[in-house]
Amino acid sequence: MFRAVCGALLALFLSSQAQAGRLFVVSKGPRAVEAYDPDTGKLEFSVKGAGDPHEVVVSNDGRFAYVGDAKGTQNTLTVIDVEKQAIAEQLKLPPFIQPHGLVLNHDNTMLYATCAPNRAVIEVQLSPLKVTRSFKFLADQVENLALTPDEKLIYASSSFDGNLAVIDLAKGELQRMIISGNGPEGLAVSPDGKELWVANRVSQTIAVIDIPTHKRVAEIQCVGNPMHVYFPPESNEVVVTCAVADRLAIFDRAKRTEITRFEVGNVPVELAFGEKGGPVFVTNSEGSDVAVVDLAARKVLRRFPVGADPEGIAYSSH
Repeated sequence: MFRAVCGALLALFLSSQAQAGRLFVVSKGPRAVEAYDPDTGKLEFSVKGAGDPHEVVVSNDGRFAYVGDAKGTQNTLTVIDVEKQAIAEQLKLPPFIQPHGLVLNHDNTMLYATCAPNRAVIEVQLSPLKVTRSFKFLADQVENLALTPDEKLIYASSSFDGNLAVIDLAKGELQRMIISGNGPEGLAVSPDGKELWVANRVSQTIAVIDIPTHKRVAEIQCVGNPMHVYFPPESNEVVVTCAVADRLAIFDRAKRTEITRFEVGNVPVELAFGEKGGPVFVTNSEGSDVAVVDLAARKVLRRFPVGADPEGIAYSSH
């Protein structure tokens, strides 16, 4: 009887730790979008034919995944039907080319993408699929995007000139440029919408932008090539992937200081949050694997192999 009760409790505990959804990874080597079981690391399906994607975003209901042809072999935006495990639709983007950074609005009616050679961010209506607006500016090499919680502003990083473009979505125009630092890559808006944190890869710093004033209020040292920035839900911490250091760096948001860092794999690039209270997932581009990480314990729980040179990653609870 005692063993039976213990076994039942153990099964209940393990089921509470399980990730019920699906993990999407862009593996640049095979030029594929791959879907994995987050608990077992088992490959569920792989979709090719979307050009050379780098990033992936997934609809709130988990039905569709979206990727852009970042190298411009096809210059398309591709919609993947998750249930059918196949390409559902492709949008030819020319004259816009090489869509890279991607972000969905909250109700999943619009997708925004950077197009570096055009010096532009484009707005794509998802049903029917078409480009509705473009926002052009003088900055070169626009890379990644961040949307404010109220969806009034969108920020684009320019790795070439160290600036951030601020786009007013309501007015449909470029509002201003902000100096970030040398080589800005990933960026994220805090959940309260008050701050924008930016990873400056070349200058090895994190810039903190006060959103109401659009002034850079802090520049924090972060050695090891900071790549992307994340705000864990219901936390005062900020997480940064440090590619060359092979580590995640953890910052205290209020104090704007680094708390700790720990090794997660060979060249970590991007991160996705899983279920509340569960692990997070990190793509290690040189390791060709995904690290399953307990942020609170500051340790890697396990790793599982994926396609060569993984970068973009997204989790869906469905």
